Amino acid sequence: SLHDALPIFERGSSVIGLIESSFALLRDGEKKGVFELVAPERKVETGYVLIRARTDAAELRSILDQRGIHVMWGSEFGLSDNYIRLETLEPRNIQVFVETVNGAYRKTVGLTSRTAGC
Repeated sequence: SLHDALPIFERGSSVIGLIESSFALLRDGEKKGVFELVAPERKVETGYVLIRARTDAAELRSILDQRGIHVMWGSEFGLSDNYIRLETLEPRNIQVFVETVNGAYRKTVGLTSRTAGC
């Protein structure tokens, strides 16, 4: 009934909180310079985000593959593999992605500091 649904509407969507958490993690991780968020003119936080790697895409792919992290690569939707699409509904997955990418860069074991071409 409508009476039972009102408290649910008043609480708001938990999905919005998940998305906001994911974007906060991504914005913080972006400061390391390994990737950047690609945002349209009207910045809207949604269930997906597009990022551009500032490192070699092949090395980034290797690092993510080694750690079993699956992403949607740009070549799957008409862009270069310097672009990655991530789902933002699982902040823990975003955190693992950010820590892995930035950690690999920091250790210089995997990712190089050269800028990848687009």
